[in-house]
Amino acid sequence: MKIATDLKPIVARVSPVVFIAVFGWRISESIRESHSHPAVDEMLNEIKELSEYVPIADVEDSKELFIGFESPSIHEMRGKPKT
Repeated sequence: MKIATDLKPIVARVSPVVFIAVFGWRISESIRESHSHPAVDEMLNEIKELSEYVPIADVEDSKELFIGFESPSIHEMRGKPKT
């Protein structure tokens, strides 16, 4: 099942506790299909343990015209300290 586009996903840190992930769905049905795919479900459950999903409009920094993004390390995205 190919649910996302071939565009490289973007993960950015907006603040010490706010990360933004951007990727493209192939078609709108992909969103519904993804919830029945075991690999996607496993990934989403892991993400949900560390974070919450909110609309971009609910992210305080999104109200600014320009936002200072940083590239987080994989350890930061998994909630572990850098070593």
